[in-house]
Amino acid sequence: MKDSLLRRPFPFKFHNLSLWLIGLNILIFFFTFISPRLTVYLALNPLLVLRANAYWQFLTYMFAHANISHILFNMLGLFFFGSSVERRMGSWEFLLFYLVSGLGAGLFSFGVYIFTGSYNVILLGASGAVYAVLLSFAVYYPNANIYVFGLFPVRAPILV
Repeated sequence: MKDSLLRRPFPFKFHNLSLWLIGLNILIFFFTFISPRLTVYLALNPLLVLRANAYWQFLTYMFAHANISHILFNMLGLFFFGSSVERRMGSWEFLLFYLVSGLGAGLFSFGVYIFTGSYNVILLGASGAVYAVLLSFAVYYPNANIYVFGLFPVRAPILV
């Protein structure tokens, strides 16, 4: 049990994967901007998941964004807080955390959509994973001040 695969930590490495995730999000946004039909295949649509077995959408939805402001604010959050969290966790644990958080947000949203009968909606964006990164930043750095509008210092746990 001591050498269990689940209890063995990843070796600590820092590759700045948060910047790679930002680049991947921007690249996919560019492709979906050129071909909007691609968004239909990447976004989480409960109807497509149930009828067409589009299970890949539970992961791909977090890389598709609705518009420029949507991707801008998600990627700003990942840029400002992701690198600090990644430096604390290590790159591979951060990547696993980011993807599992996004998957969990997608599964939760899918459950809510099914429970409420909202079958023909779509879920886009990395907001669920980015909020998980914000929460982990507040846990790792509880005394950090974040300046709202560049003027008002607010401690990270209060702001998150």
